Amino acid sequence: MATSFPASRDKSTPRTPARGNARQWAPVAVVLCGVLLAVSTLVAWVLATSPVDEPAPPAATRIDHRLAARLATPGDTLVTAGADGVARLWDGHSDHLAGSLPGDHGAITAVAFDPAGDTLVTAGADGVARVFDAHTTKLVRSLPGGHGAINAVTFNAAGDTLVTAGADGVTRIWDGHSDRLVRSLPGGHGAIDAVAFNSAGDTLVTAGEDGTARIWDGHSDRLVRSLPGGHGAIDAVTFNPTGDTLVTAGADGVTRIWDGHSDRLVRSLPGGHGAIDAVAFNSAGDTLVTAGEDGTARIWDGHSDRLVRSLPGGHGAINAVAYNPAGDTLVTAGEDGTARIWDGHSDRLVRTLPGGHGAINAVAYNGLLQAAPAPAEPEPTDYGWQTGPGPSSSPLPVSDTVVTAGEDGVVRVWDAHSERLVRTLPGSDAPIYALAFNPAGDTLVTGGADGVVRFWDGHGDRLVRSLPGGHGAVYTLAFNAAGDTLVTAGDDGVTRVWDGHSGQPVRTLAGGPGAVNAVTFNATGDTLVTAGQDGVTRIWDGHSDRLVRTLPGGHDAVNAVAFNPAGDTLVTAGRDGVTRVWDGHGDRLVRSLPGGHGSVRAVTFNATGDTLVTAGEDGATRIWDGHSDRLVRTLPGGHGAIDAVAVNAAGDTIATAGEDGSTRVWDGHSDRLVRTLPGGSGAVEAVVFNSVTR
Repeated sequence: MATSFPASRDKSTPRTPARGNARQWAPVAVVLCGVLLAVSTLVAWVLATSPVDEPAPPAATRIDHRLAARLATPGDTLVTAGADGVARLWDGHSDHLAGSLPGDHGAITAVAFDPAGDTLVTAGADGVARVFDAHTTKLVRSLPGGHGAINAVTFNAAGDTLVTAGADGVTRIWDGHSDRLVRSLPGGHGAIDAVAFNSAGDTLVTAGEDGTARIWDGHSDRLVRSLPGGHGAIDAVTFNPTGDTLVTAGADGVTRIWDGHSDRLVRSLPGGHGAIDAVAFNSAGDTLVTAGEDGTARIWDGHSDRLVRSLPGGHGAINAVAYNPAGDTLVTAGEDGTARIWDGHSDRLVRTLPGGHGAINAVAYNGLLQAAPAPAEPEPTDYGWQTGPGPSSSPLPVSDTVVTAGEDGVVRVWDAHSERLVRTLPGSDAPIYALAFNPAGDTLVTGGADGVVRFWDGHGDRLVRSLPGGHGAVYTLAFNAAGDTLVTAGDDGVTRVWDGHSGQPVRTLAGGPGAVNAVTFNATGDTLVTAGQDGVTRIWDGHSDRLVRTLPGGHDAVNAVAFNPAGDTLVTAGRDGVTRVWDGHGDRLVRSLPGGHGSVRAVTFNATGDTLVTAGEDGATRIWDGHSDRLVRTLPGGHGAIDAVAVNAAGDTIATAGEDGSTRVWDGHSDRLVRTLPGGSGAVEAVVFNSVTR
C-alpha cells in the first residue's frame, strides 16, 4: 500500500560548501555511491522475491496513522461513503477526518465492518466488494459481485460469513476469513437491496425489488419462508439486538414489525411521504429509527412502537442511518452529501460532517451492535450431563440482575435498574417454565417443556451441563439454602433430587397422581415442600427425603408454594383462587386469603418476610402484610394472567410477568411501576432475581 504524507519543510537551508573543500569530499562520495548501489540492488532483490497478496489500490489510501490504531476499538471509527466513490474514515469521538479509502469506478452503495472490527468491506456500482484490513487500511482482496451493482453487504455475528447482494438478484455467501465463495442464493425478480443476519447468526433475511423478504436458514442457507412487503420494493431490513424482532421497510412508506421467531406480522408503522430507505435499532433495542425520501428520521420506542420524535434531515432523502455500539450517538446521511451526528439520548444535533461530491449512501460504525451467539449445548453422557468446555465469557452482573423466560424458549438477562438487556441464553425451541439461581448466585438453572434441566455459569452464561428432567415438561425447581441440593419436578409427577454441585442424581420422591407444579425449601433446608395437580401439599424431611406429612389443598390443583424467610409460615395457592397460610412448624391452617377471579399462579415473600405477593389468572398482583395477612394494595397487570412474581434481595424491587409477554418492574416500597421489559413471542412463565452483591 502506498502512503503519502504532506512534504515536510526544513526550518533552515543548509549552507553550500566552498568550492575549495570539494576535493576533500571526493573519496567519500565514491564510497557513498558504492554503498547506495549495493543497497539499491539488495532492495530490488527483496521486492522481487517477496509475496504480494494484492496489488495496491488504484489511488493512494490516505489515513492519519496516529488514529489508525483506534480502528480496533468498537465505536471509535465511523465510515461514510457515497456517490463520489470514496469511503471516509472519521474518528468516532471527535468526528475528525482520519482518512479515506478510494473505490474504483462509480458510487459506493454499501459498507460493513466485521464484528471484531478487523475487516472493512465496501461495495458499489462497479459490482466489486473490496475487503480492507481495518487496522492498516490495506486492500486485501476484491470480490466479484456478478452483473451490476452490489447494493448490500453484511457479516454474521461470528464474523465467519460475509454476504453480498445486488442488481443481479443473487445473494452470495462468502467465507468471512478466506473470502472464498461458498454458495449463491437465488433471489426473486429484480435486484436485492437489503440483507441482515439475526444476532445468533442462524437466520438471514434478503429483500429487494420484488417486495418480498426471504428468510433463510443461516447455517444451511435453506429458504425457510417468504414475507410479503406491501406495494413495491423492500429497501431496508434489520433485526433488533436479541433477534426476536425483524423490521422491513420500503417503497410503500410503511415499516413492518415482525416476530423474529414465528415471522408473524405484529404491527405496521406509518412513514411519511415516499419510500423508507433505512432502518436501525440502538444496541439496547429500545429505540428504532426509520428514514427515507421525505428527509425525516423518525425515532420510535422499540418496545411499544410509539413515535417519540422526528429529526429533520437536510435537503433531500435520508439514505442511511446507524447507531454507534454504545447507543449514545446516531448518524443520519443522505442526498445532500452530509452526515449528521445526533445525541442518541436527547436526539440533539451535535455536528454535521461534510461528504464529497454527491449523496452519502452508506454509513457504519466499527464494533458489534448485537451479541455473538452463545456456545453450542454439550451432548449428554450416561448421566445426561457433561461439563462444558472453555472459559466463561464476560461476567454477568450479579447485583440485581433479573432473568426472564417463557414460551419462546429464550432466557433473557436484564439489568434490573437500567432496563438494559444484557444478553440472551438459548434454551431450545420449547417453552421454559422454571428458573432458579443457587444461593451463591454463580449458577442459573432452567427447566421447561423439553424435559431438560440446564445449568448455566451465573457469571458468564456458559452452559455447564444438562440433566434429563424426566418424562415430560419440568415445571418447577429449587435449591436448598446451602446450594448443595437441587430439586426438580414436573409433568411425570416425580420429584428428582440432585447434587447441587455435580448434577449427579441422588434420589426420586413419588408424588400423587398428576404433575408436580411447585417445590420449595425452607430457609434452613431441613424441610422440602412439593405440591401439584392432586391438590395435596407434601412435607418432606429435607435431609432424608422422608415424607413427614401432607396438607390438604382445596378442591383443585396447587400451583404455588412459598416459605417466609423465618420458616415459620408456609403459603400454598392454586386453582381454587384461595391462598392458604399455614403454620410452618405445626402445619396448622392459620387463615385463608381470597384471590380474585380464577386461580392463583404465583406467590412469594420479600427478604424480611413482612410482605407477601400473590398473583394469578385475573391479572392483578396483590400485596399483603406478611404478618397480619392484611391486603395492603393491588397492582394492575397487563392483558391476561400473571404467571410469575419475584422480589429482589433488598426488597425494593418487585417483578411480575405473564401472558402478555412483558415483565413489569415495580418499586417495592411505593408499588409504583418503574419500567416494563419486553419479552419475545408468547407468555413469560418465569422470572428470578440474582441479588447476590459482590
